[in-house]
Amino acid sequence: MGQIDLWLGFNLIAYLLVLLAAPSVLLEKRGRPLSAIVWLFAMLFMPVVGVMAWWLWGRNPLGVVRKRRLKILHYAEAQLARLRQGVEPRFSQLELLVDGEQIHRALENEIRNAQHSIHLLFYIWRGDKTGRAFRDLLIEKAKQGVAVRLLCDRLGSSTLRAGFLFKLKQAGGHFGWFSPQAFPFLFRIFNARNHRKIVLIDGKVAFLGSFNIGDEYRYEWHDLGVKIQGDLVDQLQSTFAADWLFSMGEDLFNDRYFGRSKSESDALIEKGRLQSRCRLIADGPDLWRNSTRNALFSAINEARSRVWLTTPYFIPDEAVIVAFETAVRRGVDVRLLLPRHSDVPIARLASRSYFPELLEAGVRIYEYTPAILHAKAVVLDKQHSMLGSANLDFRSFRVNFEVSVIIENPELNAALAQTFLKDLDQSRELTLHELERRPVWERVMEASAHLFSPLL
Repeated sequence: MGQIDLWLGFNLIAYLLVLLAAPSVLLEKRGRPLSAIVWLFAMLFMPVVGVMAWWLWGRNPLGVVRKRRLKILHYAEAQLARLRQGVEPRFSQLELLVDGEQIHRALENEIRNAQHSIHLLFYIWRGDKTGRAFRDLLIEKAKQGVAVRLLCDRLGSSTLRAGFLFKLKQAGGHFGWFSPQAFPFLFRIFNARNHRKIVLIDGKVAFLGSFNIGDEYRYEWHDLGVKIQGDLVDQLQSTFAADWLFSMGEDLFNDRYFGRSKSESDALIEKGRLQSRCRLIADGPDLWRNSTRNALFSAINEARSRVWLTTPYFIPDEAVIVAFETAVRRGVDVRLLLPRHSDVPIARLASRSYFPELLEAGVRIYEYTPAILHAKAVVLDKQHSMLGSANLDFRSFRVNFEVSVIIENPELNAALAQTFLKDLDQSRELTLHELERRPVWERVMEASAHLFSPLL
């Protein structure tokens, strides 16, 4: 009798938790009734697991701190406009960087030459040989009086120990974790990840892309990045400053860090080297609409000749799938370059569940074989490109903080297209016939992984 009472009591508490969580589901998923129904059914049939999954993955990860985040974003926008008052938007110069060796060497050179400030934001910073080398370089610059600020995601860089960064702080550098400090703390750091990769030198030179700091990113993985000079630098500085203010409480919106790219821009204009018109997209769960996803969706729909997309994690929503299929029907050359080997095997399985429909529609799909593919880029027709930290998946579109840039420049478009074609030479093209011959168990695994797509 006691065991029955215990079981009934446990179930009563479990379903009480479901009742308490249900209003949150209805409010968070308004406008998406199917998603709300799935979550409610999951809670009803597996109350403990369902409720935990909802608080871990389902709801907006910022919760009560979203208002403070939005206040900071509005402040950042106003301050950027004030600091750039009288400066007409012009062009930027971008240099494509391929793979860790080239990217890291460019970073090292600019950091060594820094005279005023070094601001860095990374999702992953390892405590390995590469991570130590960059840390020691930052310590050297901090001792020289350069303002050094390093912001890392608490989950992505969780392997870093306090002692690893003690010398940087001792030398006068500043370090912070990006994570909203609000209950439930564990849920926040698990879901509200800052996936951005930004480096700013003296307010004049910037870098962004798919790269992190670690041995695997320098020597093993296939990444892409861009070195930036010109007007885009101040916009990236604003993105960093907003994240730093949110995490550390220090306001960097002053003329010590902004407006410094103008002299660089003037010099480049004289040389005729400012060629790229750019649009920066800084997205996160603090915004209801995701501009990265919307910009990609619009670009696919407007493409007339080619859409060549590279991404390590491919979990599109239905609208993006339809956009790819209709682009093919318009005569657009649509190709997807995805990884053969992935650091997240379940994500690769989930992505393969989309392949038959896309292949049948005429989309060409390739799997990159030499290394782990980590680059994120899109070649659009002959003029436009898109590059940054965002993957084509639910996490990048809904719960991660990401930063990407849309570039209007035929030369960079051609360079990115050349890199894409070189990668295809080292890739294997998939066929519908091949996928149809897969064993049943393999198709079941992919279909099962597909169920977890919103969580990946």
